[in-house]
Amino acid sequence: MKKKKVVLIIALTLVIIGGVSFGIVRQQNTKAERITQQKKKEVKKDEKEDKKSPYKNLSKIKAEEVAKLDGEVAKLVGQKKAIKPLDNLKNAETTLKELDSKDSDLKSVHEAYASVINTVKTPDLDTLQDARTAIANMNDSEISKHMVDTFEDNLIDIVSVAKLTDRERVVEATKPLTPQQAQAKKDKKAKEAKEAEAQAKADAEREKKEQAANEAAREAAKKAEAANNAQTITGTEAPNGHEMESGGYETPTNDGGYTPPVNNGGGYVPPANNDGETSNNNASNNVQAPTPPKGDTITGTEAPNGHEMEPGGW
Repeated sequence: MKKKKVVLIIALTLVIIGGVSFGIVRQQNTKAERITQQKKKEVKKDEKEDKKSPYKNLSKIKAEEVAKLDGEVAKLVGQKKAIKPLDNLKNAETTLKELDSKDSDLKSVHEAYASVINTVKTPDLDTLQDARTAIANMNDSEISKHMVDTFEDNLIDIVSVAKLTDRERVVEATKPLTPQQAQAKKDKKAKEAKEAEAQAKADAEREKKEQAANEAAREAAKKAEAANNAQTITGTEAPNGHEMESGGYETPTNDGGYTPPVNNGGGYVPPANNDGETSNNNASNNVQAPTPPKGDTITGTEAPNGHEMEPGGW
C-alpha cells in the first residue's frame, strides 16, 4: 500500500513538473515568436522607408551624410526671402565641406547642393540656371527628383524677389541646360575669367610703368633744379643791402619813393616824380636838359629844389 502511494506521489509530481515545464517552454516560444514577428515588421518598415528614401542608391553612411546636408540646405532655402540668416548659410557651407566631392557617388550631389547654396548667396538668373542645370543632370535620379520637389520653387521665388522680376520670366530664363550646353557655358566662363585676369595683369603692369616714368621725371626735375641753383650767386646779401633771392640778385623796386636822376654823359636829368616817371619826358623827346643857373655855386650834396646830389654832378 505504501508503495502505491509513493508511486502515485511520484507520478503526480512528474505530471506537475511536466505541466509547469511545458507552460514555461510554451511561454518562451510565444515570446520568441512575438519578437521574431516584431523584427519582421521592423524590417518591412525599413524596407518600405528605404524604397521612399531619395538616398536608397547610396550606402548607409553616404546616405546619412547627404541627408544631413539636405536638412541644412532646406533651412537655408525654406523661407522665400532673398536674404538668409548668416547662421543658416554658415551651417550649410560647413556641412557641404564635409561631403566628399571626389567620391564618384557624391560628385554630382556635391555640385548640385553647392549650386543651390550659391543661388541663395547670389540670387540672379545665371546662378539659378546653374542650380537647375546641376540638379537636372545629376547621376542619381532619385536625389535629383527630391531636390527639384524640395528646392526649385523656393529658389525661383528667391531670385524673383531679389531681382524684382516676374516669376514666369524667371522660370523661362533659367531653364536647365543639357550637359553639352552646360559644358559650353563653363568653358565660356573660364575663358572670360582668364581674359579678365590677363587684362588686370596688363593694367597693373602699365600702371607700374607709368609710376616709374613719373618718378624718373620727378628725379630729373630735382636734378635740374639743383644744377640751376648751383649757378646762382653765393651769399645772401645783394648790393645796397637788399636781400638776395634764392635764384640770384633781384633789382630793388621803387615803391613810389624817390628815384635818383640818371646822368647820361653829364647832362641834367630832371628828378623822377613819386610814380617813378621822369617829368616832361625830355630824354624821349631829345630835348636838351637846361644847364644850372650861373652864379650859383653848388656846394655840399644838396642840389636845387632840395634834391640829393649824385656823385659826379647833377
